[in-house]
Amino acid sequence: MKPLHYIGIIFVFLLIVVLRLSPQQHFSKSVPILASPSEEAGEAAPELDKGRWDSFNVLLLGIDARKDEVSRTDALILASVNFREGKVKLMSIPRDTRVSLEGVGHTKINHAHFLGELKGGSKAGTREAIQAVSNLCRCDINYYLKIDFEGFEEFVDTLGGIDVELPEPVKLTYAGKTLPAGKQKLDGSTALELVRERESLKDGDFGRQRNQAMVLKSIAAKAVEPQNLKRLPELVKKLREEVIDMNFSESDLISLAWLVKDLSPKNVSYRQIPGKDGYGLDPLLKREVYYWIADYKP
Repeated sequence: MKPLHYIGIIFVFLLIVVLRLSPQQHFSKSVPILASPSEEAGEAAPELDKGRWDSFNVLLLGIDARKDEVSRTDALILASVNFREGKVKLMSIPRDTRVSLEGVGHTKINHAHFLGELKGGSKAGTREAIQAVSNLCRCDINYYLKIDFEGFEEFVDTLGGIDVELPEPVKLTYAGKTLPAGKQKLDGSTALELVRERESLKDGDFGRQRNQAMVLKSIAAKAVEPQNLKRLPELVKKLREEVIDMNFSESDLISLAWLVKDLSPKNVSYRQIPGKDGYGLDPLLKREVYYWIADYKP
């Protein structure tokens, strides 16, 4: 149940690390296409400019990879990056979002990774999840990063904890305690419980996603404090260990960092994929379940 907002911190660190590199190391190239919408998904969005590396879509996958168990995606974020306009748009896709999977029918989007991994391992799970998002959002997917919750707690502790401000108290169901409203410092264990919590929140998964975004900003702020900048090699190493799989090369990441360096935070937007509540029969679970029925137009 990795919060994919957390992946953005990888880019923060990569940016800081490469700021001293020569601009000549930035390059332009055609972006790869990992998935395009199938015919059944409807009309595709306009194609990206294949001649440049400044307009592309990245799928961020967070999974709960438990030992000896097939994993599901518990967090999905589609990042649309357009450096010509100087904008990055992040769109969260709830795990209960209804999609149509080939050979299955309507089911929850987090089942795509589960079924793919069940048939062909982790890579196959990634491919199925990528295709499901491509069909849902009717867009090409060019890059992906896939990470797990393991190590999140340790990383926050390595930073020395994080500072957050809660607008109202949050009951941590599994920790058996309640965080008060207001400013407070969280250690890794408590931060992990906060980004996982949804049962006690009035708006459930939507509230959890807001808390995940808040924790991301707190981690990023903590990471660039002077005492942590001195420890960049150690922290970058820990972050790289967090990534289970990706199709960015090291040179891609350096180029990305150069593109990011002039990006204003106000031009980074975040929203959840629009839609409405619904219920329907799930052919895998063989019972009626809750769905988030997306209504998204690219």
